[in-house]
Amino acid sequence: MLNIKKERVKISALILLSALIFTFISCSDNDNGLAPYTGSPKLSTVKVEEGTFMPKITWLGGYASVIGANIGEHAILDTSIVWLIKSNGNDLKFPLQFGAVPSGAQNIIGEVNGKAKSQLNEDNTYTYWVVKDYMWDQISKYKGKILAAAPSTQKEMIAVDGDTVRLSSEIFTVATQRIDRFINITSVSTFGRLGQIEITNPVDTLGPIIRWSISQSGVTDSKISAIGITNGQQYIATEVLWEAWSEQTISEGNVYGKKNVITAPVHPGDKFDGVKTFYEMPAEGLQRGNNYYLWIANENWDGKGRTRVTNYYAYVTFKVM
Repeated sequence: MLNIKKERVKISALILLSALIFTFISCSDNDNGLAPYTGSPKLSTVKVEEGTFMPKITWLGGYASVIGANIGEHAILDTSIVWLIKSNGNDLKFPLQFGAVPSGAQNIIGEVNGKAKSQLNEDNTYTYWVVKDYMWDQISKYKGKILAAAPSTQKEMIAVDGDTVRLSSEIFTVATQRIDRFINITSVSTFGRLGQIEITNPVDTLGPIIRWSISQSGVTDSKISAIGITNGQQYIATEVLWEAWSEQTISEGNVYGKKNVITAPVHPGDKFDGVKTFYEMPAEGLQRGNNYYLWIANENWDGKGRTRVTNYYAYVTFKVM
């Protein structure tokens, strides 16, 4: 009797093990990407990753057939397309990274005379859209027309209205988003006898670009000896964020701000040879919503005056957005 029970236990264990192995294999087949859907789910809610020029795009509604991106505020089959890929059937899985052509998909941007980009650009607006397979053949012939999601349009139908092709929101979804990784410089006003200061939007993580042109009579050197930034729209000693002065060592000790060594362009927080930084730029840099005062001076400045008529000194006020 004991042997019979042992055999039954062995058989039960083998059955359980076989079931577990089958389950593992079945799950492994579906681990690559989104699990298959039954039927044809409705497309919706395109989400675009922020803070990058090569965002990942996701959406709700299962696999899709075509994904595109246009520069501008419309999905349209024309030269504004910067990314357009298609799979045979609804085989595109999310997330998809901008610019990628996944296995089994084709780059079809040439069919609409689009201009492919390897990455997106700062301060530009882009429109991302996704469509199911069984509608692509119908809409692909409407080159130059805006593609729009319309809940009232029947799933298997399209409605052409002037320059717009309206598709069911069940099989077409779209989202528009602006690339805004870096701060924007606004409300720039420059003053001072030494010259004019220009501060422009950053194009990378180094921050805004600072340039100047010397215009004071008798000054021929385009270099400066000191530069700084404070919070607010006037110089406040207790609000200094960054300040750097030229440094010379003489027999009497160190002398600051009496030698022109700094050349344009510069970024806030830059280091220079022959210059002592008295205040290091905070790691977080300039902050959106704040006003700032940036000043420059050359070796002939008296080190005290900070008005519009101070010789050998200039400043600029600006706001960061």
